Amino acid sequence: MTETDVVWAYSKTLAVILVNLLVAHAAAPYLVRRMEPILPLLTLLGSILLLVAGIGRLGWSIQTIDGTSAPERLNDSLFWLFSQLGAFAIFLEWSLRWRAAKSQPASRS
Repeated sequence: MTETDVVWAYSKTLAVILVNLLVAHAAAPYLVRRMEPILPLLTLLGSILLLVAGIGRLGWSIQTIDGTSAPERLNDSLFWLFSQLGAFAIFLEWSLRWRAAKSQPASRS
């Protein structure tokens, strides 16, 4: 792996995270009423999904990164899915709280 490959990998990761943030922020106005009861759980859910993704990826003793066997491809797919869902839950929670705070009338002291 060259330095260019590393920079490219981190750039793709940053792009995916930014898209995830933008999608969560765009979805927040439509989900604010439905998600309000579980708002405190979104950060917990997101954290659990990210932990499952990270520990699952690193916890497999014979795993290679970017392997081509069926179990390795399945593991990579699950890692990607859990990572994206976890990040989305955390970003959605932030966006919902931000929108709720923004819509509150300013209190005068």
